[in-house]
Amino acid sequence: MKTLFISLVFAVFTAVTASAQFTGLFYTSSPQSYVGQGKTETIVSGQDGWTFSAYYSYPESNPKDVWFILSKRADNVLVDIITLGFGPELGSDFVIGKTYQATRWPFQSGTNAGMDFSAYSRGNNQLKGSFKLLDLVTGTGGNVISAAFDFYQLDDNMIPSVQATMWSYGSLRFNSDIPLNFAAVPEPSTNVLLTIGLGLLVYFALRGRQQVPS
Repeated sequence: MKTLFISLVFAVFTAVTASAQFTGLFYTSSPQSYVGQGKTETIVSGQDGWTFSAYYSYPESNPKDVWFILSKRADNVLVDIITLGFGPELGSDFVIGKTYQATRWPFQSGTNAGMDFSAYSRGNNQLKGSFKLLDLVTGTGGNVISAAFDFYQLDDNMIPSVQATMWSYGSLRFNSDIPLNFAAVPEPSTNVLLTIGLGLLVYFALRGRQQVPS
């Protein structure tokens, strides 16, 4: 059911965003995710009280960090906020088309890029993940003209097997003509089935070995 829903949303938004600049965020998350809380949302700038703001660090000709603030207001009162931040490895430049391995932005080490996806007052002290930069055009005075990022985030947990279940996938577009990416979103039930299947293979292999006569 979730796969069908995502496929339908993908078809509609691909048609809408493919021919014009678009500003919006799609994300989905596991129930174990502290940040995502198991939600799947598509947020469009200008709808339901949401506005998108984008900023980058200097120098203007070579921005090192880009961050986004998504604000929802009702009767001119701020009711919700989502933030995203991205940066290349320290001392490096952004490269269009590159996939970056990341830790928490803006506190990443020199060997990692940085990223952070925080939503509804929930964020991480530590995290790991990756993001792909698809589009980034900047202007003067800290203005972002267009940007497109796809990202994958694992929430803060010291136990790798637990952290692997605390995921959020997302696709951010800011004045971009690149459609939102729904296709990379995994179906959690598929992962569960694969795990069960591998477990059964191991079980029957061990059982068969035990039944071999000596």
